[in-house]
Amino acid sequence: MAELLPLSPVPLYTQLKELLRERILDGTYPPHSRMPSESELGKAFEVSRITVRQALGDLQKEGLIFKIHGKGTFVAKPKAFQNVSTLQGLGESMTQMGYEVLNRLRSFRHVPANALVAARLQV
Repeated sequence: MAELLPLSPVPLYTQLKELLRERILDGTYPPHSRMPSESELGKAFEVSRITVRQALGDLQKEGLIFKIHGKGTFVAKPKAFQNVSTLQGLGESMTQMGYEVLNRLRSFRHVPANALVAARLQV
């Protein structure tokens, strides 16, 4: 396991949160899998349970994990998002993120163009 740096100016709970975020995003903890318990994480990273609780609380606020009372902490299903700094279609961006995109024609009909539309389309 990676080690946290106790003498770092970055708080331990922030270090732990970033490390757990990396593991969630790289698939070490896959979606809907159960995370180790607070005490297990505390022992593994040699930090207090309060430190673990703070890190998990922040990850829960970010939507990366969810808790079920009496069951434990689970990894949330990844949310779809689109980087708006580059122009891409929705299908193209979802495909790049590994999602399967299906396009279906739901209906088809001819609609006569009104005068304004016909003039702008030059038809």
